[in-house]
Parts: sequence; C-alpha cells; structure tokens
Amino acid sequence: MKKAFCILFAVFLCVSALLCSCGLREASDSSDTSALFPEEKAYVPHLGKTDKYVGKTLRILASAGDTKDSFHTFAKEALDPDATNGEIVNDAFYERNKALEEEYGFTTETTWSAAWTVFEESARDAYASSTPYDVYITGASTFASLVTDGIFADLNSLQGSHLSLDSEWWDPLSNQALSIANKLYFAVSDITLLDKQNTRCVVYNLDILKESNLPDPASSAVNGTWTLDDFYTLARTAAKEDGDGVTEFYGDDIWGGALAAFDVYTLIAGCNCPIVTKNEQDIPALAIENERNTAAFSDIFENAVSDEKAFAYTPKYNSDFMCDDILASEIFLRGNVLLYINTVDFITDDMKNSDINYGILPLPKMDETQKNYACGINPYWFSCVAIGKNCTDTDFATFALEAMAWSASEYVIPEYYNYLMADRTVDGVNTQQVLDTVFRNRLADIAIIYNWDDCLQYYSGGKFYFSTENFAPQMNITLEFFLNEE
Repeated sequence: MKKAFCILFAVFLCVSALLCSCGLREASDSSDTSALFPEEKAYVPHLGKTDKYVGKTLRILASAGDTKDSFHTFAKEALDPDATNGEIVNDAFYERNKALEEEYGFTTETTWSAAWTVFEESARDAYASSTPYDVYITGASTFASLVTDGIFADLNSLQGSHLSLDSEWWDPLSNQALSIANKLYFAVSDITLLDKQNTRCVVYNLDILKESNLPDPASSAVNGTWTLDDFYTLARTAAKEDGDGVTEFYGDDIWGGALAAFDVYTLIAGCNCPIVTKNEQDIPALAIENERNTAAFSDIFENAVSDEKAFAYTPKYNSDFMCDDILASEIFLRGNVLLYINTVDFITDDMKNSDINYGILPLPKMDETQKNYACGINPYWFSCVAIGKNCTDTDFATFALEAMAWSASEYVIPEYYNYLMADRTVDGVNTQQVLDTVFRNRLADIAIIYNWDDCLQYYSGGKFYFSTENFAPQMNITLEFFLNEE
C-alpha cells in the first residue's frame, strides 16, 4: 500500500510539473523574451545590423600633408592606420576600423595625394574618369577652390542618405557655417582629427600663472565668463621686465601674451565677429564693417597690439608674416609667455617635447553678454569630407561615413582628449570640459575659407584694410554657383 501511494504521488508530481511547464511556455510564447534573451546591439546602434555592405570598399582620395608621403599628426591614422603600435590614438582608430569591418564587412581604401593644386588636379581627373572616388577628404580651403567645378554632391539633398548631419559627430555648427543657400558640398565630422587639430585656442603657462598669483581662468572659461578684459588683465599682471630697464623680445622678460599677425583676426573672430554672416535664406552678407566688428578691432588693437609692455606682437619684430607665428611660438616654448594663441596641433606637435606646464582655453568672448564662444580655425587644414557627384553607390558611401564618424566620436575622441591633456584636472575643472567648450564652439568663417579678396590678410600687421569693390564681386561669383547649381 505504501509503495502504491509513493508511485501515485510521483506520477502526480510529474503531471504537475508538465502542466506548469506548459503554462510557462504558453506565457513565454505570448510575451517579449528580449529581457531574457536580449539581442546583441550593433556596433553602431542607430545603423543597426546589416550584411548589405559585405565585401564593399569605400574609395577615398585624401591629402594630409604638403607632399604625397607627408602627414600631419593623426591624419594617416584616422583613415588607414597600419597596425597597433601602443600609441593610444592610432590604436583606437585601428580597433575602430577592425570593428567596422567585422560588423559590416566593408573596408576603406585611401589614395594619398599631395595637398593644394595637386589634390585639386587629382580630384578633377578622378571625376572625369570611369572610376571616380567615392569620397574626398582634404582642407576646407582646397574644397573651396573645387566647389564651383561642380564635382561634389550636395550632402543636404542626397536621397536615402544615412548621414546624421544634425548629430554632434557631424559638428552641425560648423556645417551650418559651411553651407550656402542651404547647400552643403563639404562637411566637418569626427572621421578625421585634422579639424580639431586646426581649431584655434589659447594655450597658457600654468607656472607663470602661479608665480603671478593669478586665478586659473579654466573655471571661468567653462562657466562662460572668460572675456577679453580677463585676457588683458592676466597679460598685464603677469608681464615682468627682467631688471635691465628694457622690455626685449629676445631677453629674459616675461610677456603677458604673444600675438602673431593672424591673431588679430583670431581674437576678433572670438568676439563672434566673422567677416561674413548669413541671412535667413543662408545667403552670405558682409559683416566686417558693422558696429560690433569695428568695435572688436578697435578694442583689440588698443589693448593688445598697442601694449608693448604686456604683449609681444611679433610683426613688430619681423616683417615676414610667414614667420611671425614661429617667433611667437618660440618665446612661449622658452617659458617667457603666459598667454599664446595657436591651433591645437601646436600642443600635439610642439608641446609634447616641451617641459611647459600648460592649460587650454577657448578664445575669449568680447564680454559676458556674448552668448557663445567662437574659436576660429586654420582654413588650410581644417579637414572636411565630400562625396563625388558621380559616386556610384551613395547608399553605401553615406552608410560608411556615418559609421566612421559615429564610432570615432564614441571610441577615438576620448583617447584623443587623453593624449592632449592626459585627463588632467586644472583648478577643479576637468580639461575634457575645456576641450568640449573649444571644439563645440568653432567659428568656420566662410570668408576666410573661400578667401575672397585675400581677406585672410585684412588685419595683418594690426592694420585694417578692406575694399568692397574687390570683395563683393568675388563673393558673388561663388554665390551665383550655389544659387544656380542643380
């Protein structure tokens, strides 16, 4: 009897378990199992997973130096790093490219060209050939020379484009500045680092700052209160004559600031005063003679260029404008200058071999009423990307570029920041915040990119010279192309 009961009880348990399992399975079949078995995310989440581009190759024509085989820092690494080598930025790009190939099956093939006219000729020849490049990458000024040839696609009107041009990895602020009549033929992105390398900023000597008992301006920069008046005050307080009664460029005097010829324009641009602005129809309008621009020039000329005790204005010591920026960098690297204006690549190239304890700041605002900072650029090497008008597969080209831009923003830019500033904290402010402030507030003045009437030199030597008679016709030739191009 006892044995029979045990058998019956065992059968009962089995039936109960079976019924429960059926109930669970039925409930499971009618509900979302993603929480139990989540689908693996795509490497680029917003692009999703796809095998549509397996075996495809993105063909790129790029320039990154004056000659075919010369490369600015991080230029080659961004497009085709050879292998991992222990350098954090190179290795981040290499791993990024490897991950894109593993996830989506496509590769890139870069043909390197010398810059300037050589690149222009190569781009025109490729456009006319039966095997054009998909993508072109070079400095903004070179693109400006090529745009009116009509060989690039308007990125704002590409059908079925995967480009998220309003996203931060495409720098919407700069791209809005680069468009004319709402057409965008070349754009800024995180695909390469040369755009960041060629963003202008203030580099300052932390040791001189401390010796002068001055507050670190990093916190005011991040808070949005770093202004020209602060710039002048720091410079005048830090300036120190070495005791011989004469302030000399090549002596042991401490200068508050060192300025090259182009820095006058740079400081004016920092006041959010480009040479050209645009109206609601995205049409360029001359701004150089408006009240704000002329006030900015007068202020900078009177308080920086003319102050021979606080500021070393290098054109006064060398008439060759091509060398005056070298003179300014030399006295900063000697440890004799508090504030110095240059592009970020000065830090990666020159400062890495220096013992200078430094910090980075955006260009100062005109005053605290100015809404945003405005950090100018070096138009020659401010790297942009374009798609050929006769690209045979814009679906693939835009997908690949979007994947490259997003993944660089996510995985490479943090390593680049670490390289620049070693993730330091200055006066309680993480330097990443300062770098974000610099890079997210760039002013890409299309006047200097197209260099209508050689306007790059309008403020050289601390003088202002400008002629509407020459400038307007050249600007209008470019504008006519944008208005009439289909």
